[in-house]
Amino acid sequence: MLTIYAIDIQDSKSKHIVAHRLLKQVLTLSNLSENLLQSAKRTRGGKLLAGKHYINITYADSFAFIMITEQSFGIDAETLKPVSTQVRLLLSNLLSISISNDWEFYKVWTAMESEIKYYDDKGLFDALTGKLKKNHALQTFHVMYEGNLIAITSTMNNIKTQKVLFKKCKDETV
Repeated sequence: MLTIYAIDIQDSKSKHIVAHRLLKQVLTLSNLSENLLQSAKRTRGGKLLAGKHYINITYADSFAFIMITEQSFGIDAETLKPVSTQVRLLLSNLLSISISNDWEFYKVWTAMESEIKYYDDKGLFDALTGKLKKNHALQTFHVMYEGNLIAITSTMNNIKTQKVLFKKCKDETV
């Protein structure tokens, strides 16, 4: 089972600060020591690596989502909103695929972003220009949470059959 900690942060300007402050709470909820953060190092792509634990954080509007795993994962979340036809066509043309509606757009976009985050040393330019390694062991699946589409990418066996548990966290200092 994968656990994703969901934090609804009303002040979008401070969501990065609040999410990082709540990491201690998330570590405690995950039965991990807060001391892990003291030895944590940022990977090349900015992901926190604390001992053998990968700390993945993604943001969507007022939400921050945190996932702590023992193997590399990529996670991306987007709040579903209308997408202009021009933006859908642009992504369709860049990726040479057909994207006919907003749902397809967000599935493609979040899958692409979570794959970028899985590799940790790649960026959007790499994905849009076909420079991501083709790793056939990579699998991506999607889940919904309160109007947010979340893509999770990993080489974990049976990733698509994993249950996802969402745990809400609150910032008590706000």
